[in-house]
Parts: sequence; C-alpha cells; structure tokens
Amino acid sequence: MNYQFWHHPYFGRQQLHTILENYSNADIKEFGKDLIDTNKINLIPFYWETKLVNSNKIVNTEEFAKILKQINSFGFYLIADFSAEASDGYIDNVILNNLYVISNNFNISRFVVIQNNFEILNAKELDYGNYKIKTILLPYFILSTPLYMKEYIHDLSEYKNIEKKKDFICLNRRVKKHKFLFLRELYNRKLINNTYWTYVLNYVEEGLFKEGTFTKDVGLVFEDFKPIQLQDDISDFTELDYKDEFLYTINPKWYFESKVNLVVETYNHSPCHITEKVFKPIYLGVPFVVYSSKNYLEKLRNFGFKDYTSIIGEYDCNNITSVIDAGIRLKNIFDSSEVIEISEYNKSLINDTEFLNKTLNDTFYQQLGSITKNKKIL
Repeated sequence: MNYQFWHHPYFGRQQLHTILENYSNADIKEFGKDLIDTNKINLIPFYWETKLVNSNKIVNTEEFAKILKQINSFGFYLIADFSAEASDGYIDNVILNNLYVISNNFNISRFVVIQNNFEILNAKELDYGNYKIKTILLPYFILSTPLYMKEYIHDLSEYKNIEKKKDFICLNRRVKKHKFLFLRELYNRKLINNTYWTYVLNYVEEGLFKEGTFTKDVGLVFEDFKPIQLQDDISDFTELDYKDEFLYTINPKWYFESKVNLVVETYNHSPCHITEKVFKPIYLGVPFVVYSSKNYLEKLRNFGFKDYTSIIGEYDCNNITSVIDAGIRLKNIFDSSEVIEISEYNKSLINDTEFLNKTLNDTFYQQLGSITKNKKIL
C-alpha cells in the first residue's frame, strides 16, 4: 500500500502538488476523471483559508460540503495546505467555520493541516478552539526556493566580481512593528545610508510610526504613505501585499552589491517560521545574519545549513542590537575564506537534489506515515 495524491478541479492545484511532483515524482490524479484505488491511501489537498487569506472563497460553499461527503465515502485523507505559513493554533472566525463545515461533512480523524512551522518536527495535534487537528511540517521554503529561483536566475557568474556599494541589504515587504524597530535601529546607529533597504507596505500604528525622527528623515508619511523600494523593483507595490508570486522576483545585483544580508524574518516570536527571506541569500551564496524567533538558528542548523557563528561568535537572533552587532562583525570579514566557504557550502546544499528529496521524505512523508500508519515511503 502507498500514497496516491489527487487534485480536485474545484479546489485547484496547491503548493503541495508542486513540491510532490518535483521531489517525489508523485503522479497527481484528477478527482472525477481518474479511477480511485481504495487499496491505496488517497489524499487530496485544498487551500487553508483564514480571515486574512482567501477568506470563504472555497470552504464556505455548498459545493465544498458536497465534495467532502464524496471523498469521505472513499476513505480519503483531506489535507489543508497552509504550507507557506506557520501557526501554533491561531484561530479566527473563518477557521472556526472551516472546521465546522469539515467536521459536519468529513471524518475529521482523517483531516491534516500542513504548515511551515519548524517547531513541529513530529506530527502532533494542535488545539484549534475545541478541535484537535493533526498537524505536520512541510519545510516549504527549503524546497520551493531553488525551484522558483531557477526559473529566472540562470547565471550568477556576471555578479562574481561586482563592486560592493553597500555594507548591508535589508529587504522588507509588509513592515510590522518588529521590522519597523529593526529599520529604526539601523537609522539610529547611522547604518541605514549604507544599506540597501525597502519599506513597501506599512502595518505599523500611527503612534509608533511618528515616534522619533526616523520616518520623517527618510521621507515616510503616515497619512500619505509612499513605499521605499530599490531600483528595478516591481513598480506596482500594492501587488506585493498579496501576490506570493513576487516572493522570489529579486534583483540579484542588490545582494551582490552588498556585503551582508540582514534578514528580518516574518516573526520574531513563536512559531519558528523559516522562510524564503533566508533561503534567498543562501541560494545566492551571500552572507547573512537573522533577526527572528528564538531557536531559529538552531532549527536552521538542524536541517544541515550553516550560519556564521563559528566565525563571528554567537548572537541572540531575537535581539535587534545583538543581530546588528553580529552583522557588523560579519561585514568586516565578509570576503574572508572562512565566510566564503560557509556561503558556498549552503549554496551547494540548497541546490542538491538528493538533499531536497531526503528533506521531503524525512519531514513530510515520515510524519504522514505516523498519521496514516503507513510506513512505506514513495
């Protein structure tokens, strides 16, 4: 017995489908078109809607409930694809509605949420209100970054000897409080003028935004916000808020004209959400330090990647001052053989198909096996 993954025309193709096809050669069948072998473990994903993302577009329909009853009768597993996000049980009215609909039309014991939460190294049940939901890790951005970067970055040799124009690069799309405070600290320490930085969308409340001289001096206005972007960035900045297709549309020149990438992650709190923000410099072979949640660097190392603490010393990735200090230390030796060796190691690893296949097996498939009691891996 093994796994058979499906897609449903009403649900559409999901991010999970792309990962499975590229790293396990999964044959994705179309529900309603292909015959169902009930001797296999059949699984079908749909996009996990929340209040902030795709709210009630699919789940809150009669058609969805009808499909649930159909696939339930065949013993399917239903997978909520939340693979590009991370949650430790976040609940809102949309999620509660999702679970209500699912539990009324499907055997919820065969319902699984997949997400990019690196604190879930083994399948576990998370509390979603009164529901206990099976949840597993899919390390989405480790697997997706090389796929999508290769689509438009084919030759990096032209950047090999490019002149360094800035000490740092610090790219920010949705600027929330922790990102704002990081940028403000760069400003306060007189480092921001020597940094390629962006501030595309403002999610900071007015009081904090206007506190001090930072926003005024860099030309940001709360009432008439205009984004700070880099040359050759996407012109229609509003699309950057909601179109994830732009996650990888970077200009490599920005990275190679900078000595160190100051990565400000999505969260500076639990859950541990390791995203494309760090895997882009890894893919390019650019040195980095990270401002993020606690244990982030440890989790990154556990997956085989190296940071630069063996050279610059340990730093607290959850402390702005500590991260910037580490960035300065790394900037001072960015072109040393030790730094280059680590950068090249990481770059090689994320482009290693065998490593990527193993990562998918050791995380997603192994956790799925513990839920389905099927230990056979594709």
